[in-house]
Formats: sequence, C-alpha cells, structure tokens
Amino acid sequence: MSVKEARTTGSREHIDSTDLYTTRKRRRLTAQEVASMIQRGHGLVRGKFENKEAPGQQLRFNTLFWPGDEIEEWTFEDGGIYTIPRDVAMHIVNDMWYPENAYKQDENGRPVAVIGRKVHRFAFTPLDFMSESDLRDLMPSNIETVTSLRKEA
Repeated sequence: MSVKEARTTGSREHIDSTDLYTTRKRRRLTAQEVASMIQRGHGLVRGKFENKEAPGQQLRFNTLFWPGDEIEEWTFEDGGIYTIPRDVAMHIVNDMWYPENAYKQDENGRPVAVIGRKVHRFAFTPLDFMSESDLRDLMPSNIETVTSLRKEA
C-alpha cells in the first residue's frame, strides 16, 4: 500500500493571538515558545491508521489547531498508511476516546461510579522508522500448518 494523502484544505482568516496561550501554571507563553509549538505540531509523521471502533470503515473530521491555520478536512481509511502533521496524529491518539465507567464501593459500602478506563476509538501507529517494504514483511503470511522443530524427549 502506498502512502496516501489525507488532507484537503479550506480557508480561515489570519488571527494573531499568541498572547492567549498559557501553561498549566498560568504563565503566559512567549511568541517564540508558541512559534516553536506550532512548528513542532506542523512537522510530518508517517504512520498506519487503525479504526478500532468500526474496523474497515473510514474516519472523516475537520481540524483547526492554531490561529492562522486553515480549516482542514481529513479522511482516513482503516489500515491506510499516511504522512500527516504531528498535531493531527496526536489528536487521533489522545483525543478520540470514551470512558468506560465502573463502580466501586465507598467506605460505607455504597457503589460509586468511577471512570474505569479509556476506550480508544482509533489508533495511529508511527512508522517513521520503517520503509514500506519492511512493513510488508510484517504482514501475516498464509501459513496453514505449523510444525515444531524441537525434538520431543
């Protein structure tokens, strides 16, 4: 499978609002820090998209990560290999999940709802360290019978 291009672009007017970004400690980020974050987010990564929620189905969504960026529409086919910006890959990996709730008992023995775990809907596995031919080597073969090479004692 060849590398696919998933991006189509829209338009949005330029907004300069670097002073809106703050850290968790409420410290304003400098324009240089914001520019560094934007540059890192725009860097390309190569990987394989996997739809865990509905295998075989495609995923479509729009993104706008930074002021001044254009609205972009993304379409991913399950099992496809894509070269995409790091921000989009991180969005797929970190933001597309839902909580699976569980119950535990409090000190009085009453059930209390808690988040049991995150169920990730999609995956984007990085392949920057592999070529496409190496990836093909990892695909399962049509093995029908497995014979043990160990001598039985």
